[in-house]
Amino acid sequence: MTELTSLVVFSYEKNVLHFDRGGEAMDFQRFLATIKKYLGIIKEYLIRFWQWVKPYLIQFHHWRKRVWKKYHVNKIIILFALVGALVMSIYLFYIAKTTKVSELESGLRESTIIYDKDNQEAGRMSAQKGTYVDLENVSPYVVDAVISTEDRSFYSHHGFDIKGIGRAAVRMVINRSTSGGGGSTITQQLAKNAYLTLDQTFNRKAKEIFLAIEIEKKYSKDEILAMYLNTSYFGNGVWGIQDASQKYFGVNATDLTIGEAATLIGMLKGPSIYNPIDEPEAATNRRDTILQLMVENGKLDQALADQESQVAITDLLYDTYDQTDAGYQYPYYFDAVINEAEREYGIEDDDLMNRGYKIYTSLDQNYQNAMQDTYAENGYFPPNAEDGTMVQSASVALDPTTGGVRGLIGRRGDYTFRGFNFATDMKRSPGSTIKPLSVYAPALEAGYKPDSILKDEQIEQLQKLIDQQQQLNAEDKKLIKELHQYFALEAPKESNEEENKRSAELEAQVAKLEEQMKKAEALSTEKEQLEKELADLKADLEAKKKKWYQFWKKN
Repeated sequence: MTELTSLVVFSYEKNVLHFDRGGEAMDFQRFLATIKKYLGIIKEYLIRFWQWVKPYLIQFHHWRKRVWKKYHVNKIIILFALVGALVMSIYLFYIAKTTKVSELESGLRESTIIYDKDNQEAGRMSAQKGTYVDLENVSPYVVDAVISTEDRSFYSHHGFDIKGIGRAAVRMVINRSTSGGGGSTITQQLAKNAYLTLDQTFNRKAKEIFLAIEIEKKYSKDEILAMYLNTSYFGNGVWGIQDASQKYFGVNATDLTIGEAATLIGMLKGPSIYNPIDEPEAATNRRDTILQLMVENGKLDQALADQESQVAITDLLYDTYDQTDAGYQYPYYFDAVINEAEREYGIEDDDLMNRGYKIYTSLDQNYQNAMQDTYAENGYFPPNAEDGTMVQSASVALDPTTGGVRGLIGRRGDYTFRGFNFATDMKRSPGSTIKPLSVYAPALEAGYKPDSILKDEQIEQLQKLIDQQQQLNAEDKKLIKELHQYFALEAPKESNEEENKRSAELEAQVAKLEEQMKKAEALSTEKEQLEKELADLKADLEAKKKKWYQFWKKN
């Protein structure tokens, strides 16, 4: 009996479980059937809509074809495209021709020299951020590496490479992005570094090509390559192949080995990514890639490339680069010189940096050095605020006889090229700082001493001087009156007659003017009267309009 009960219970539970699963299956089938039903309804409505709209679409298509053919729309589109291309070409041609390409190399080489009051050189300014070296002072391995990596057809093209541009266009279509490079020649990269921004746009790329053509017309291939290597950025604030060689390997550019040259050229793709100091592993991989590219380009054999690949980059690192800019040693003073040259003489800052001017100033280098040493000592100034804000100060040393600026400090803290200068850019009232010039200095010149005490009361001597001045003024007036009387009595008769005649003419003119003024006043009065009468008529008319409107509204 017990076994039978158990069997029945088990069978019951089994049937219940089976029933539940069957219910779930039935619900899912019901859901699918509902979806199919609604999809069928939607399909039916879509078919009806298409049958309704199809004739209209056919009519629109035929109408479009007739209009398209009648008005030659294809030709109009082609014409507009050609006109747009022509306008764009003229614009780019104008930019290329007006850019001072002929001054590119001289601007990188030359420096504007600033002289002090004794005509001694005080500093230099230049647009070139690094030390410029000719190609003959650069290792041939650098040349082979950059040609193999950046532009293998450099010595054969005329500024741009059609194949490279095509590869870049295909990459853009595939990746849907202009990033990745590959289409710019060395000449184009030089134009970008010298004149353009780093934006990846078609406009910049077009300007780049036109400027590259102009650069190729003006300079030889070796000159272009030298300018490119001297204007390239190599990370850690270093520009140019010479300074990069000293920064990373402690040698001049002419003494670089194959591996060192490959390392530096590898950094051109990404100075922060392939930096041997901060990213030695990535720099090593990039160096090996450059060595292999040199092998493929026939500039290096495989055995030598394998040998250089075994050298650890970290063992070669040695920094002898001096980052201090000795040429721009008085930055705030030189900033003020640039601003004054722009403001007073109309010289643009680019010209000032690139065209080798000689500027003579009133600078006293002893004053300037002493002021810079003083401002370098934070103990001379109040402490910073709680949020770290530094107490600011500025100072100017002037020659009181000539007004020449002997020294200038623009602010405390880190220097920013042509940043805000508290000495020259701040517009504030001088306050008590004017007292030494307007009060103390005149008092000392009058005989007072620094410890002289002045009473805050009326000074007898001053009052005496005032009385004397008033007496002199009265005597002057009396003398002038007597002179007028004397000359009136002594005037010749002819002169009196001429004077009387002139007076009569003037009186006649005055009488005539007075009569004209009276007439004008009469006309003005008449005009005012007419305007008043017109205003009254308008008022009466408005009143009648209102009455007619009320009468019409009632009836």
